[in-house]
Amino acid sequence: MHFVNSLYAIALAFATTSINASPIANQADEFATLDKRAVIDCGESYRFTTAAQEKGYNDAIAHLDAGTTVKAAGAAGTEYPHYYGDSQGLITTSACTGAGLIDYREYPVFVTDTTTFVAGMQAGQERVVIARFPNRVRVKCGIISHRGQTGGNFKFCGI
Repeated sequence: MHFVNSLYAIALAFATTSINASPIANQADEFATLDKRAVIDCGESYRFTTAAQEKGYNDAIAHLDAGTTVKAAGAAGTEYPHYYGDSQGLITTSACTGAGLIDYREYPVFVTDTTTFVAGMQAGQERVVIARFPNRVRVKCGIISHRGQTGGNFKFCGI
């Protein structure tokens, strides 16, 4: 009987310690920690929080769905979102390269999650990349940057 009670005590102790599996006591702190892990670094202190990434993706997708573009400042007056050919092979996530892929579109993204890219603004050096699939399916494929690159090339910052 003593053996059964010992097993019961061990099982109970294990059950109560595994209920709180997270080493972070406060759930708000846990979300903040997850957000810090989700920061994408493009170099030179250009770090994009989850909120900033989502702002870029959501703005790009809204323009794609509406069929609208935003004209950047400068003589070239590039309009975004626009075609991104990925000639460097930077986009490798399987969800972004699957069957039915129509093309990729790039759109400016900014470090702050409150900046909206509007006509006449400088586009900056970073872009979100969206894969377009049939039936208006849009897939978030990562952030790319001209920062530190030459000849108009991009580098992949992360997803």
